[in-house]
Amino acid sequence: MKISAVISEFNPFHNGHLHLINKARESGSTHIVSIMSGNYVQRGDCAVYSKWDRGMVAVKNGVDLVIEIPTVWSVSSASNFAFAGVSIAEKCGCIDELFFGSECNDISSLKKIIAIINSDEYKEEFNKVYMSGLSYPLSRKKSFQNLGYSELSEILDNSNDILAVEYISSLNKIKSKITPVSFKRIGAHHDCDEYNNVSNSASYIRNKILNGEIQNQFEIHRITNIEKAILVKLKSMNADEIKKICDIDEGLENRIIKAVEQYNCLKDVIEYIKSKRYTLSRIRRIIINCLLDIKKDDVYSDIPYIKVICFNEKGREILKKIKDTATLPIIMKSSDVYKTNDNHAIEIYNKEIVASDIYSLCCDKNELFAKEQKSNAFLI
Repeated sequence: MKISAVISEFNPFHNGHLHLINKARESGSTHIVSIMSGNYVQRGDCAVYSKWDRGMVAVKNGVDLVIEIPTVWSVSSASNFAFAGVSIAEKCGCIDELFFGSECNDISSLKKIIAIINSDEYKEEFNKVYMSGLSYPLSRKKSFQNLGYSELSEILDNSNDILAVEYISSLNKIKSKITPVSFKRIGAHHDCDEYNNVSNSASYIRNKILNGEIQNQFEIHRITNIEKAILVKLKSMNADEIKKICDIDEGLENRIIKAVEQYNCLKDVIEYIKSKRYTLSRIRRIIINCLLDIKKDDVYSDIPYIKVICFNEKGREILKKIKDTATLPIIMKSSDVYKTNDNHAIEIYNKEIVASDIYSLCCDKNELFAKEQKSNAFLI
């Protein structure tokens, strides 16, 4: 048995994802695990389809087992998202390889980037550039250029390469024996909104779905359905409460308070907060974290469990092995969390329940609450 993992959002599943899974099979993977975002995603948004629907599609397209990245980490920065996914893979205790798409598809270059980032020379240069007021991504790129690594800096323009760097770095941090394996990413760029005859981007497909240009078999969820609720939540928070949210620094809490005092449209609030320092994705993540009451202490805590969404017969074989090798409890149904008697696990799961109920409000149609508690891991 050779078990490979892919860290994913599948928001939604597209040909590029299928290509990666097929490549893993071709390379000798007998079993494939997807470690997938829950109902909220890293760009600071709700997923267009629920985690149960996206998990089912993944299994029908070659994945054998889908494990959830809890919302606390799925709606976080690239480094936190990657570290959570890698940590879950490691805690399974039986994952052999981690597969990911990469624009450059050059593990050696990605490792060079990591070595530079870990150097004292880079850290000193980065701090100097970052203090000038640039965003984290731009500060990193400019630091590479200033140190004479312009060619490598171009790699940091690519979203999948950025995640690849974070995956490998996370594997190194936890001294994992999981082997990182890169495949050339095919099709459109991550955020490309134009048609591509090889593989359209998730962004392109999402826009088609949200605009009603693609016929859907699942219920659609969109963050704009709860815009007023988000504004009410932001208006109810004081500066000290906002400061506890991840990614808040340099008085941003005051800027958020001023924004919600002046505007009653979420788009206008985001535009007011935006600056050279803060990317739109970072601002959206901060707002979602405010809404879901996800604090810095939550994000920088340990992953408390391995929660299964769905699986097939080969996935059942993986689960049988994981039960012998995992260093975290396996959660198949809601009651399993409370049986752990682990306060941290229960706290993280209770946040998941709230996040899931709020996600129900994002649905275009009336969707029942308590889906989190009622939805057990299921066989496909």
